[in-house]
Order: sequence, then structure tokens, then C-alpha cells
Amino acid sequence: MKGRSFYLSVVILLWLCCLAERSGAQALTGVTFSPTSLCPGGALTVNFTATGTFGTGNVFTAQLSDATGFMPVNPTVIGSVTRTTSGTINAIIPKTAVAGTGYRIRIVSSTVAKASITSAITLALTTPVPPTAATPAPYCQGASAAPLTATALAGATLQWYGQNATGGTGSSTPTVPVTTQAGTANYYVSQIVNSCESTRRSITVTVKTAPVGPTVTPVPTYCLSQTATALSATPSAGGTLNWYGTAATGGTASSVAPKPSTTQAGTTNYYVSQTLNGCESARVAIAVTVSSGPSAPVVKNPTQACLNQTPPSLTATASLGGTLNWYTAATGGIASSVAPKPTTNSLGSTTYYVSQSVSGCESPRAALTVTVSSIPFMPNIAIPSAYCEGATAQALSAGGQNLLWYGVNKTGGTGSPTATIPSTASTAIGTTSYYVTQTVNGCESARATIPVQVKDTPNAPVTSALDICQGVTVPALSISLVANATANWYGTSATGGTPTTVAPKPSSTTPSNALYYVSQTLNGCESPRASLRVQVKATPTAPGVSPISLCNNATATPLTANGKNLKWYDSFDKLLGGTPTPNTSNVGTLTYKVSQVSDDGCEGPKANLSVVVNALPGMPTVKNVSYCQAQTDQPAQNIEVLQATGQNLKWYNQAGNQLPGAPTPSIDKSGAQVYLVSQTVNNCESPRATLQVNVGAIAAPTVAKTLLVYCIDEKVGPLEAAGEPGSTLQWIDPYGRFRSDTPIPSTQNTNVNPDGDIFYVYQISSGGCYSPRAAIRVIVNAPPTLALRSQNATVNLGEKATLELKFTGSGPYSYSISEGYTGTCRRADTTIAVVPRGNTTYQVAGVSNGCGLGLPGNPATASVTVRVPTVSTNTLATTTLCAGTSIDVPFTTTGQFTQDNRFKIELASTADTSKKYSVAATALRSPVSGALPDTIPSGQYYVRVIALNSGVSVPGTDSPTPLTIRSKPTASLSGTLVAQEGMPVNLTFTFGGDGPWTFTFADSLQSYSGTATTSPYLAEVRPNKNTVYRLTSVSNNCGTGVASGTATVAVFSVLGTGDSSLDQQVKIYPMPVTTTFTVELNLQLIFNPAVITLSDSRGRPLQERVTRLHYNDFDLTGQPNGIYLVRVQVGDRQVIRKILKQ
Repeated sequence: MKGRSFYLSVVILLWLCCLAERSGAQALTGVTFSPTSLCPGGALTVNFTATGTFGTGNVFTAQLSDATGFMPVNPTVIGSVTRTTSGTINAIIPKTAVAGTGYRIRIVSSTVAKASITSAITLALTTPVPPTAATPAPYCQGASAAPLTATALAGATLQWYGQNATGGTGSSTPTVPVTTQAGTANYYVSQIVNSCESTRRSITVTVKTAPVGPTVTPVPTYCLSQTATALSATPSAGGTLNWYGTAATGGTASSVAPKPSTTQAGTTNYYVSQTLNGCESARVAIAVTVSSGPSAPVVKNPTQACLNQTPPSLTATASLGGTLNWYTAATGGIASSVAPKPTTNSLGSTTYYVSQSVSGCESPRAALTVTVSSIPFMPNIAIPSAYCEGATAQALSAGGQNLLWYGVNKTGGTGSPTATIPSTASTAIGTTSYYVTQTVNGCESARATIPVQVKDTPNAPVTSALDICQGVTVPALSISLVANATANWYGTSATGGTPTTVAPKPSSTTPSNALYYVSQTLNGCESPRASLRVQVKATPTAPGVSPISLCNNATATPLTANGKNLKWYDSFDKLLGGTPTPNTSNVGTLTYKVSQVSDDGCEGPKANLSVVVNALPGMPTVKNVSYCQAQTDQPAQNIEVLQATGQNLKWYNQAGNQLPGAPTPSIDKSGAQVYLVSQTVNNCESPRATLQVNVGAIAAPTVAKTLLVYCIDEKVGPLEAAGEPGSTLQWIDPYGRFRSDTPIPSTQNTNVNPDGDIFYVYQISSGGCYSPRAAIRVIVNAPPTLALRSQNATVNLGEKATLELKFTGSGPYSYSISEGYTGTCRRADTTIAVVPRGNTTYQVAGVSNGCGLGLPGNPATASVTVRVPTVSTNTLATTTLCAGTSIDVPFTTTGQFTQDNRFKIELASTADTSKKYSVAATALRSPVSGALPDTIPSGQYYVRVIALNSGVSVPGTDSPTPLTIRSKPTASLSGTLVAQEGMPVNLTFTFGGDGPWTFTFADSLQSYSGTATTSPYLAEVRPNKNTVYRLTSVSNNCGTGVASGTATVAVFSVLGTGDSSLDQQVKIYPMPVTTTFTVELNLQLIFNPAVITLSDSRGRPLQERVTRLHYNDFDLTGQPNGIYLVRVQVGDRQVIRKILKQ
């Protein structure tokens, strides 16, 4: 053990000396850079001097300290170059670097890992101040705005960003404010001095709300040349009117309202606006209509009437909104709103007149002529011949003018100019009357009657189908007729043909399926034809059979034949009960007969079937065999196909499953294999003989350890393995060399196989069987190195980048990489996924394996550039919302987000931006829509859209204007109160959310409602008994909220009273009492004073006072809590009250 420790000490000392020699060979000095002052995001060149020899692929990296010159554990990488000698690095300062004057730079190498001292000179990062800007005067909504102005430093240039507080693209053109929406908006401007951009200055622009147009008074319609009055409009409070006559735009405003002109008919618009708070509204039109007067109403002429019949009502159609004026003269006369009723007691014509008034203007008169005519005679008719039921009928006919047919309606109904066609349906059997009139000069005659007779047609005869087998005698066809009817046979004709009274006779010589048709005639009306089916069914042939050979005592199966619906018979033609199964107990020949029956029940001729039963042969002769199990090192064996002596051999496995032929035994597994074999003579199989194949085996040697791990040059002993008694061991080294002696592994070099160099060992039994190999893996480790490379030079924010890790030495490896990535690995090549949150250079922080710590490989760093997208929240459609209502937040983006990215809404209180609230909704694109939380407090909030971006969120800018949120209401009621019967007590309601609040509460009898503007709110109640009040609802301008809680009022009644009038005039308060209480006497005490006595609950007096005062105070400070009695007596009247101290 001491020798080994000495050996290790010498090795370590030599390694340290070697390392010290190598370390002193390289150095990095002379770090300078230019310029020495610039802004964050600027570029500079870094010069350095390298001495000594650096490995191929070496990377020199420039690292930046913090603003105080201190170099942190993970300094900021600002640039790199791949080279092995002195040179220059083009570096870029991150835009996120803070201003400061003490920054320093150092250079580090990757092969060998060296670092220079920090630079002697310092780097100053400066950011210019923002420009100055003036706030413009407020604009009216919709007014034209002037470009904003700002003052830059000498030599500086301005950058305008619109309403983008962050992000966006700057422009040298000044921003023009938007005045389309009222409110306050911030615009932003920065300045660039010597390529350094300042922070942004905000300029607040206020847009005043444009007033709505004034309220105008509708103008009535004027008639032509009617005198008009001046127009009228009402401005908002504090507003002044501007009248523009008929000018919709332009013109000069006047404060005097115009009078409309009525000299021409038509509609003219007059315009008025109002000026409020310095802003003029849009003009409102006032339509003035001058009517030229309506036209005469529409009338129907001439109007016909019949002599001594009810006269028609005179009608006229007025224009929309018009009223009718009726006259009996063409001119003059007095108008009536009721139309006159014409008379019909004499022949001739009378004229009436009507006009219409629309909007006070009357039209010319229209004439209506009423002519009274005489009533004509009934028309002449023709009576048709009788019809059979279902026959096609012809239209009825009559002679006259303007005929109107009424069908079967003797009275009522509506006449038709089309002649009626009589019905011949079954419902019309018998005689039916039809009616017709004629009309002359608008007067209709009485109705004439036309009788039509329909005779009953019999139904088709009743038939029965006939089914017979081929070759049998066919019976006569039969049908069933109604009484007194005669049959009409049409053979196989469904239509047409010549009928006969004799029924046809079908033939049965060949199979057929025919339809015969027959009808019946009654009273000259023939019925529909009925069909009668006659089917001649075919007789089947004898079934097909084949002779059968069976073995003695074999299990027989039921006989088979080719046919349908088989019938089996024995050799004596005796019908058997089913399909027979032959008896094989005796050797010999059996005979059976079989026929088949068609599906239609027709049986065919019989076929004979012979069954021969043969004798069984004996078992074949077999011999058992033995082999060794197949192994990698087992010498080849002559494995032959199994053999047996016999005819037509059949081989089976032990389970009795037949094999395709004589099997060849498998020696893949050890143990006994059993096979069965039979022979077949005359198709009869013998009993099976058993043949056993024995496969011998020996197990692999036992090894102490299957994996041995050493470090390079470590001293080791022989490998260890043990075999069975009587066996011999054989070894195979990693180079495939066989040996009988036990090998000693070499540790001069690392293992060739990454999983370890393999030594194999097996054993040979005394019977010559070889075992499987046992493997011993030997791993010889060296200290590792780790090189990095990025597979993704550029990724989008939130996406994974892949780093390739390449190790030297033997695994397993443990590693750590900057940004907190650690792990273990067995493979020399692997990859890991990283999610950079910005431009990142990953460095090897450490690597080790079983032989200790290693060194960074080449390259030792991997850089990933991250493209960062942006989100800009746009202006909200509304600036005030209630909690729980829906909000739509529009936004715009730049750059690319992850595939599963979602956008969500975040709100932050303007009073405390650390209080943030989320809306439980996401969107794939603009806008994001969702419901505000029900419980969000009232106040103003900044609103922004955030991209979730697979866990690497991208916060958006705040909306240009804040959002005002009004909370839903909450209300609570609690407490236990005590009151005297009939006395008031206050319930205390506590409200949350925005007021005013409308609330309801209830006792066991009724509900109460109220409105509160402050919280807490006191509501007075006067219960007459113990009462529980329950708060049932609360609402405000944002809807219904959560109401909860109860208050209990315990009521104490007075013990008694001598006079009810005195009871109403005495008040005692407060109730319950804590220290003092007041007795209020609302009565005259001029003649008699009041005597007030205070007693305890047992009636023992404590105080007594004679008083004429209205208010009397008593002190219970020294008395215990409990119930007390107060008696008030005035003259002969008294009242006693109970009070409670607590």
C-alpha cells in the first residue's frame, strides 16, 4: 500500500511540474482598446499581445467588467476571434449595459485556458439626456393638429416614436398628434448625440371632447304660402347656438334663428350647431317641408248595385296620413268623415264625391258613380248520364252569362267561373246535386240544380294462390265473387285482352311461376282485375355422394352428400331420424341411401353411399439420440434428421401437433426434446411411438465482477473466474486471442471500446460440452476534456438552441456549463437543449470522470444570438369598464414568437404597479378578448399585452391611455343588537366596490330596499319582537354583486303601562346602555312634575328623581351589567320600561 501511495505521489508531482512548465509558456498582455468612450450598443476594437504557443482552433475572447471595473464570475462577452497569435477583436458593447466610467476589458484564451489582467485604461459608457419639449395647447376633437416640437442639443438630431414609450422605429419627422378621440395621450421623442441615443421624453397632448349637436325642435309641415315661424333648437348648458341657414358646410354663423320660406313646395334643410367650452359641434339639420297639397284619393268606378239588394259601401284610398272628406255635390257643400250609403230601391245611376286632407292641405274631389241594375233569371242546365264508381267524369254544362259554379254548395261558398267536374269516388255513390248561377250587369241570379248519379263498382274478386310440385295434377282455379256478379278471365293479361267466363287450366310438366287475372261485373260496372299466382315447383335431382374408407375403431363423423334438405335412409329404404354416423367397431362395408328436398318441399330420387371400415397397422421402430447445446465456442456437431422404421411416417411434437416432415432436433436449448411418430397403411394411422433427443449443457463460468474500472497506469492483478468441478477454463482477450492462462489487463492506454475492452471466458465440461461466454469489461480512464459547439447560431426568443458536447477520455462524465447547465453522460458525443434569454456565450465551467477533473476542450465556448420580438399595446376602444365585463385589447408585434405562443392581458394599478392582475383568456392574434376579474378593485390601470412565448414571456408596452375599472358591489351585514319594543335601532351595512349601492334586506315577513352613497351605511328599523334581518341583494352601476350576512335584534318589551298616552311620550336611549342613558319626556310638566325611579331587576329602588326637565341623564357606571327598571309617573299616570346594561 505504501509503495502504491509513493508511486501516485511521484506521478502527481511529475504532472504538476509538467503543468507548471506548460503554464509558464503562454501569456496574454497589453490589452488596449479604442474608442475609450461610447454609448451602450457601440462598437470598439480591442488589441492584445499573446506570447507562447496556443493550440490549433484557439479562441481569444474579450470580456467586459462591471461599471466599477470588477470582473464577475460570468463576465459579459463582447467579442472573440479564432487565432493563435496576437491580434485585434472587433467588440460590441451590449445595449443593456448601464452608464458608467469604470469599465475594464480582459482577454481569455481557450487552448490553453489563460486570462490577461484587466486593461489599464477604463471605458466610459454614457447616455445623453432627453431633449426638452413643450406641451401644446389642448385640441378640440377632430381638429387639425400641428406637428409636435422639441429642442435638441447642439449637433444632436431628434428621433420621434409616436406613442411608443419603448420599442418602435424612430423617425426624423415630427409626430402629428391624433385628434380623432378625446382624452390624453403621450408622444415620445429622443435625441442622438455622437451616435448615442438618449432616453425618450414624453409630450402630453390633450384632446377635448367635441360637444354633441344641439337638440332641435321638429317643424310641422307647411302648406304652400303658409306663414312660417322661426326655427328652434336647445343648446347644452353653457353652449351657444350657431345658425347657418341652408348651408350644410361653410357659410357665416348667426345667433338669430331663421324663418323658413314657404313659396315653393319641397323639403329644405336648415343647419345649426353649438359652441361649448371653445369647441363647436357638428351641424344638425332641421328639415322643413312645404306641401303642394295632396292629389285626389283613389276611388273605384263605376260601382254596381242590384235592385233592392244591400248596397255596396263607398270606398276611397287616402294617402299615408291623409283623412277622407265625403260630399254629395261636385263643389261646395259640407264635408263628412263618414261615407254616404247609396240606395237600391230604383234603377239608375247616382254620383258621390270625396277628397282627402294631408297635413292640413285638402285635395281635389274624386267622383264615385253607383249604378242599380235588375236581377237575372237562373241559367239553363244539362243533366249528364249516370257514371260508374271511379269512372272519368266530364265537366258539367249550363246556358247563361258569366256563369259561377258552386260545386255541391246549395248556399254559401265561393263561385268559380270553371265548370264543376262531378266526383265518382266511393263517397259519391248515389245522386249528388251541383249548383250554378249567371251574372248580368253585376247582378247574380238564383242557383240552378244539376243532379248527377254514380253507380257502385264492385271490388276485385278474392283469389287464392296455388303452389304444386312438378308433374302433379293441377286442380281447377277458384275465386270468390259478390252476389249476382259474373267472372271475367283474362288469362295472363294484366291489362287489355278479351275476357272469358271459363277459367284457364295451367300445366305442371315444367317448373313455372305464372299470374292469371280475373275481374267481376255487377250492374254493368266492371271491378279492377285481381291476380292469381300459380307456381309449379321443380323437383331436385339425386344428391352427389362418394364412397368412404374408415379405420377400425376410428372416430367417425356424420355422413355428407352434395344437396339441400337431405333425407337419409338405411339399405332397406327405412327413413332415419337424421344424418347417420357409421359404426367402425367392425371391419367390413356399410350401405346408406340419401335424397334431397327442395326449399319448396319437393323430394328428388335417392343415391346409394358405401362405407368401408379397414384394420389398423402397428407402431414404427425408433431410437433415442444425444447432443451438446450450441454455444459460440462449441465445435460443430453432426445434427441429423430423426429416423424411424415404418410406412408413410407421420411426425408429431410432444403436444401432439403434426409436423410437416421428419424433424431435425434443435440444440439451441438444453434439456430433453420429445417427438412422436406413427405409420399409415391403407389410410389407417398406427399408434404413435416416442423418440427422445437429449441436449446437454454447462453454465458459463462465474466471474467476481463483470465491469472493472481503472485509471491509466494503475497496477492491477489477474482477472477472476470460477468453473464447475472437472471443467477447464478458456480465455479470449480483447484482440480475439485464445489462451488457457488467466490474463492480466493492461492500463498503459485507455480502453479502445467506449463501453470497455471485453475479456471473455468459457468452460469445457468433462463430457465435451462448451459453456456460454462470460464477459468482463475493463475500462481504463484518463482525465477528460469537453469541447462545445452550437448547432443554432441564431434562434428566436423562447426557442431551444442545441449545444454539441464532445468529450475525450472515458465516461461516465460529469460536466457543468455556464448559465447553470449541469449533467452526466456516458457517451463521448451528446447534445443538450438550452433556452437563451438573450445573446449568450456558453462556456465550459468544469468536466470530470472517474479519474478526476479535466480541462475545457477546443472550442470551449459556444455563442447563440437571440432574435427578440416586441409587443406594442394599441389604444383601447373604451377607457372605462366594469369588473367582470369583456375587454378587447388590440396590439401589434414585430419579430417571431414560438409556435405555441399565446397572448394574454395584464393590468397593473397606476397607484402601485406591483399589483398586477391577469385576464383568464389568451389569443393567437390581435385582439386579446376576455372578461375582467370579478374581484378586481376599482381604480385606474395600465393595460398591456404579454406574449407567453413558451415560458420566456415578452411584455408589451402599456396602452396609450389607462383603463378605469369600476368594481362590482359587495355588501355585508352583521351584529347582535338590543332594542326596546317600538324603539328604533340602526342596522350597519358595509359596502365594497363603487357606489351608489342599491340593496335589499328582509326579515321573516317582508323585504326592504334602499340606496346608499357612503359606506358604512346605517338603516333604521323598529322591530316589535326578536328579529333576524338578512341581507339579500346588492347592485351598482356595474350589476349585481355578492351580498351576505345577518343581524339579530333582541327586543325587550315594557313590563306594563298605566296609560298608553304616556307610553308614547316617554323615550329612553341608548339601548343597550353602556355607562349613561337619557330619559326624554315629551309632555307638559307645568302642573305636575315627573317622578323617575330607577330600580334593579328585583324592584329595589336605586335612584329617584323629581323633575320638570325634558331630558334627564342617569349614570350606571357603578352598577353591574344586567336588566334595570325605569318607572316614570306624572300625576296619576305612569309607565314602566325595562333597560339592559352591557
